[in-house]
Amino acid sequence: MSQGLGGVRAGEPWSYSQLVHGGLDDVLDDEGRPLGERRATSAAKEGVPFLLKSCPYSDARLGNPMNVSALAQVARHTDAVLDAIAAFRAASPPGEPTWSDILTAVVDLLGAPASYLLRHPERSTLPAELAVAHKLGAGYFGVVRGLVARATVEPGRVGVEELLSFAHGSGALVGASEACAGPPPMLARATEVLIHGRPDARPLEDPARVEVASLFRRQIEIGMAWERFDVALEAEAAEVVMRGQPRSSFYARQLEARRAAPPKPRDPAAPALPRDLDLTLAGPLRDALGRDAASPETLASLRGLDENGAGAVVLEAADRASLLAMLASYLEVQAVVAEALFALERDLRDALGVTREPPMNLHATIFPRPTSLHWLQTALGVRVATPTASEPRARVTPLATTALKMGT
Repeated sequence: MSQGLGGVRAGEPWSYSQLVHGGLDDVLDDEGRPLGERRATSAAKEGVPFLLKSCPYSDARLGNPMNVSALAQVARHTDAVLDAIAAFRAASPPGEPTWSDILTAVVDLLGAPASYLLRHPERSTLPAELAVAHKLGAGYFGVVRGLVARATVEPGRVGVEELLSFAHGSGALVGASEACAGPPPMLARATEVLIHGRPDARPLEDPARVEVASLFRRQIEIGMAWERFDVALEAEAAEVVMRGQPRSSFYARQLEARRAAPPKPRDPAAPALPRDLDLTLAGPLRDALGRDAASPETLASLRGLDENGAGAVVLEAADRASLLAMLASYLEVQAVVAEALFALERDLRDALGVTREPPMNLHATIFPRPTSLHWLQTALGVRVATPTASEPRARVTPLATTALKMGT
């Protein structure tokens, strides 16, 4: 049994996102293959064939290694998985699909093993069809997530050509250790069903799939809005910190590295929230993300840190005050985002029919790790705690000594 699934059943902290993204890599399907394929541990891979061959396809994958053992399994179950995709798409809202609709269908595939095992606690293995669905969803996930992000600034047609063109152009078909093994005709066929469904699709046997996938997709889109906020804040904070005088050669090198290789600029669009998000969550999120400055109450809670000398850089008073204002905004937005994500996680557990009680451990896919926090913590000489379901507003603790190392 995988450590992720074992932890869930033992009452340890978990989340749906954590199970979907790596928490079940060691789970075997009923044909004996681990869900995570080559990512699985040695014990889970023992005796399983992993034949790699040079990719023959005349695109960016040409010559890269591909897992033909996994491809053979995918080919055996492709028809059944495409039938399941068509049924899911037929249950989607009518009208022209958006990239968010397609992302919902993708995360339904991606989450199929987690949903199955959570609903069948007596099982420790998966039907191979669900494992193949997950692998197909994993292949589409980064591409469709990218198209959702792009649509906030470049609304465009949702189509097969657009998806495949984006996949090739973004390099998504070539991973760090192997290339996508799907033959071009198989990719085109699967993408056609994913985008357009089928007119003869069977009825969806489990309507709860739509609710679970929609809740998970909302978490992902909120995480994308948080990430966009954080990236913008990182640029502002770094600019202020680089005006200061570092207290150590270590921190001086960090500043020099940031100057030499700043992050790739992002588009200036405002963070987009899920269009179908409940107003009780959407309202506070819009307010927090759209606010120009933190509330006086949050600023007051940080009073005293303006004279803390534990930071890794010497700053002018005005610059230190500016960073404190940024930290206040960070805390407010992070708290509202965390509250929304934890609320949706509780709804996910209800939809899956599992208890709400065990603690939650959100995965970086839905709650990306902040990049701005490094500059805020090290420059101000503070430590910001990780939000929890019971305490979404992170605590800030002043450090007693000069912060010289990266820390989040």
